[in-house]
Amino acid sequence: MIDKSLVVQLVKETQERIEAQLQKEKMQRMQAFAKEDQTIDTNGVLAFALSEAKLFTTLFVSDLLMTIAEYDELDKKIAAGQHLEVPKEDSEAQAGPSAETEPQA
Repeated sequence: MIDKSLVVQLVKETQERIEAQLQKEKMQRMQAFAKEDQTIDTNGVLAFALSEAKLFTTLFVSDLLMTIAEYDELDKKIAAGQHLEVPKEDSEAQAGPSAETEPQA
């Protein structure tokens, strides 16, 4: 069941994931608003900021709604008495790094 604390956690995780995703190609998107001499005037900066806000909002809302939908599906499976299996990749990632992969000082 989704409660307020879970929503807060999902929002925070979604925000971090989307911000990291947008950082990767930020300079390429910014160059689309530059003049021929590769400088950006005030109007270009404003247009870029608005474009980034729209992109962030679209990605954030889509990702958050998909995540909530997945939780809803899991609730339905649990209510129906189905057993949920954790994929092997997820269980290994949650276990943390092994002693072999930790950097040594």
